[in-house]
Amino acid sequence: MFVRSAIVQANGSSFIDDHYHQIINGGQRTTTFFTYLYENCSMGETEFINIKFNFSLHSRFSNILSCDDIAPYRGIRFQPILGNSIFWFIITKNEHADNASFHVGLPPGQKIGLNT
Repeated sequence: MFVRSAIVQANGSSFIDDHYHQIINGGQRTTTFFTYLYENCSMGETEFINIKFNFSLHSRFSNILSCDDIAPYRGIRFQPILGNSIFWFIITKNEHADNASFHVGLPPGQKIGLNT
């Protein structure tokens, strides 16, 4: 089995545009495992836009999720913590893009991660 990996980097005030993870040529990947390799930021979360923050469900994960005043109005946001990883499915059982996997890398700060 061949696994494609990619190093991604965001600097300063730049966004990593909202996107899905897909491989058009060479087959469809079904999952992503993203690991923070470097972070130098106080914010700069990875936001899953279509998974709305639910305070009663998600606040118990405040050590890895952003649970601030704007959280109820945003998607779920994972804090960039060195060594932490996020795993998600990117396609449905019918091999369509899973809308829950639509995400964006938020500014500010520098982040480097590995997508596998």
